[in-house]
Amino acid sequence: MRYTMILAVMLLTAAFVTARADDVKILGDKIVGRDMHITGDVIAVSGDLIVRGHVGGSAIAYLGDVILDSTAVVDGDVVARRGRIIQSPGSQIAGNVVQGRMPGLEIGRDEEEPLAFRATDEEPDLLSTRREDDENISGSRHRRHRELDLGEGSDLKLAYNKVDGLFLGLSVDEFPFSDYGVRFHTFGWGGYAFSSHNWQGQGGIGFGFLPRGQLELSLDAYHQTQTEDSWYMSDTENSLAAFFFHEDFRDYYERDGFGTTLNWKPFRAMSLSVRYQAEQQATLDNTTNWALFGPNKNFLPNWPIQEGMLREFMLGAGFDNRDDKEEPMQGWRLAAEAELTGPDMSSDFDYNRYTLDARRYQPLGRYINFDNRVRLGNSEGTLPPQKRFYLGGPSSLQGYSLKEFSGREFALWNAELRLHDESDGHGCCGDLGLIFFSDLGLAADQPLGDFRIQDWKHDAGVALSGDSGNLRLQVARRTDTSKDPYVWLLRIQRPF
Repeated sequence: MRYTMILAVMLLTAAFVTARADDVKILGDKIVGRDMHITGDVIAVSGDLIVRGHVGGSAIAYLGDVILDSTAVVDGDVVARRGRIIQSPGSQIAGNVVQGRMPGLEIGRDEEEPLAFRATDEEPDLLSTRREDDENISGSRHRRHRELDLGEGSDLKLAYNKVDGLFLGLSVDEFPFSDYGVRFHTFGWGGYAFSSHNWQGQGGIGFGFLPRGQLELSLDAYHQTQTEDSWYMSDTENSLAAFFFHEDFRDYYERDGFGTTLNWKPFRAMSLSVRYQAEQQATLDNTTNWALFGPNKNFLPNWPIQEGMLREFMLGAGFDNRDDKEEPMQGWRLAAEAELTGPDMSSDFDYNRYTLDARRYQPLGRYINFDNRVRLGNSEGTLPPQKRFYLGGPSSLQGYSLKEFSGREFALWNAELRLHDESDGHGCCGDLGLIFFSDLGLAADQPLGDFRIQDWKHDAGVALSGDSGNLRLQVARRTDTSKDPYVWLLRIQRPF
């Protein structure tokens, strides 16, 4: 209660010291009517700010959302310090848009992709559209709004793995300044790994140009534990598996360096990026073998890597029009990346590496989805162990052992037929979902075209899940042998 009162006093003070605000609402929602014209700022402290008319200054909500109707006009900035900004088509904003949220605790560090600092492999769009399934500001349902996700505040980070043990840190992602047509973006995270006795972190600043900052130039420096295996399992799920069940599905190495990235979003669903980075890479060893359960198990040894100074260019392109980033029902997600390095760049490594990830989420009916993913990889030169392609295990060939196959190139196809509910309890399976899945893939050091169809690895399985398909108990069976063919796994996130 004491902290709640302190927070309330701070917010009230912040509201009242905004001297040029023409209208301040302390408790509840603040509504600017369709025929209203307020010359200065409008502030809502502990409720939503709903704008249907004209605000001559800025529209600010501290503990709530800013909701702009189609007739809303804001001459200044729109700021949701601890909430969302929901903008209807037709509304006008002359200034900048800044959105944050309340700090919280996140399980896992979720190392960010170097070509997209705003998030991870499953990043939300900077400007994303979705259908709101609740009453909107004009009283109708299922009307399309635009949700602007610009800045995510700060979060405590709690993670666990076999080389760092317990990691405790803090992340920050803010857009603190918005003057002179340039949007400044500060981001970073830092913390301490208790088993490896190692301070780690990453920090940088981005400069956004063009309307809404679609073109961003960012600079960053980092010292961290890195993995190439995020696509197998998210950091959240892997941390929980390692802590509770003595299962770490990743291998790690240390990276220490800096980089600069130019990211362009010509359209809402498309992004293009180029990055240069220079970093020292080093092998890490396991520093802990503790887990809450599974006392008779051991973490797999962390694989050694080729150490050295890596200097490389990374080119990336992405397209994402999924209807939801966490639980998609329909849409496409495409991501391509090229890594280019060699002695001409004063690098200790000499290779070119290319990857493609293509996903399609296709509804076949009200309660049926057919989801597919294709991952392809190829390379030139001498790949170090940490950059080779591996198949086998969760989200890969799920009926096979972890990283059972490796090569200089690979191809993988994952398919799921999901029978699901629509979160109303009245679907084909009630509150449960039934999933049939199959995987096909091959990794090798010679061209995949040289192999026969029977050389490709295949498995099939079934899962009982929640209605969203995230929480699932699954069993997979490899089809090339009858010896120990079944692999059971409990998951809390979709494999793709």
